[in-house]
Amino acid sequence: MSDFVARLVVCSLGLGVACSSEGGDMNPPVESVSDGFMSIITMSIETSAGVSGLPASVVADGWSLEYTKFLVTLGAFEFTRADGTVVRRDEDVVVDLLALPTKVTLVGVEVAAGPMEVSFSMPSATSSFNNFDESVAQADFELMADNGYAIYVEGAITKSEGLSCSSGEPPLCVKQPVVAFRWGSRTGLLFEGCPGIDAVESGEVERTLRIAGDRWLRTNFKNVIGSVGELRAQWIADADRDHDGEVTMAELASTAVSRFDRRVYDLRSDAPLPITTALDFFEAQARTIGRDALGTCATIVEI
Repeated sequence: MSDFVARLVVCSLGLGVACSSEGGDMNPPVESVSDGFMSIITMSIETSAGVSGLPASVVADGWSLEYTKFLVTLGAFEFTRADGTVVRRDEDVVVDLLALPTKVTLVGVEVAAGPMEVSFSMPSATSSFNNFDESVAQADFELMADNGYAIYVEGAITKSEGLSCSSGEPPLCVKQPVVAFRWGSRTGLLFEGCPGIDAVESGEVERTLRIAGDRWLRTNFKNVIGSVGELRAQWIADADRDHDGEVTMAELASTAVSRFDRRVYDLRSDAPLPITTALDFFEAQARTIGRDALGTCATIVEI
């Protein structure tokens, strides 16, 4: 039995161990149910492709990517048995993905053994949220809460010979080796119908949320295990409408999706919302980050 599982069992039995209930506890307390043989489910989180950056060698149009901030929220986790019994844990935390040293545990729950449906949420942050493991800088926590963000990214794409081009005929291109961005999504989301869990009797089952950082460079919305398809960043540079070296949310909203090369981009298959602007593309990929975090959840609901 792992140390983590042992601690969960001891806490649930009340054997004199101090078990913190504060947000962000690396060994959170256990929810319990009274019927059936018991199992432990742990939910962890780790960063995935692109969060630590992407070199130009893996991006088809030669741009590199680096984040300086990558903040997300995590809300409630629900585990539902076939008879409708639900075990729920409300976390409501802001997580700094750049501060995660490795995979870390978010939730530990005790459930009756058997198959379980899984859902989780990434809600809009509020001041009542917790700072996960106190790893989020106070200014970043306030940024999320004050703006009601569910996801916030900040960083830049870089290419020594990079250009930012207008949509005219012929296009006007300006030398732009660095293009910065600061984008946030305020849409809170619930992800339902995620791949289920078969809770093992008297055992531990672990599931891991893997948050990808390459979504805005992907050219489609598919989730193909082992392959992300072609990555491109030129659309970000071309959305810099005033060529000042930074793409704002307003510039995303004013950039028509017709700027995307339809021979390269598939903006319909598996897209979680209709896409007419670059802002729609950003928001759609933000939804896809959560949709695919546990393997691909069937349903996305705004909350």
